[in-house]
Amino acid sequence: MPRSVLDFVLQPRRLDDNSIVQIRNDYTALRNWLRMILPCINPNGGNMLRNMHSSLQNALRYTNQLLDHLDEPVVQAMSVIELRRNIAIQLNRAWPYVSSFVALHHPDYPRSANQGS
Repeated sequence: MPRSVLDFVLQPRRLDDNSIVQIRNDYTALRNWLRMILPCINPNGGNMLRNMHSSLQNALRYTNQLLDHLDEPVVQAMSVIELRRNIAIQLNRAWPYVSSFVALHHPDYPRSANQGS
């Protein structure tokens, strides 16, 4: 998961028409990423994979709820805040596992990720 994905989830946003469009775009991208990575993770492969899969599955569930809520005629700011908070919690839980998973399956990942610094 790109670090920017985690950053935008944790970033506060006001709720106006433009921000709702931006939130929808951001979370649609997150949903697409989650849909892409979840089938690659075998939850029966041990505790790390089970925990990562569970957290990412929860993040996907909350993301779908958030996107559905954004399509409602009246978007409740508190609902958006609560759903974004739940997504952030799940992604924070999954992040150490995702990092390890990527490093195991792509040994050059840490090297290539640090080259820009």
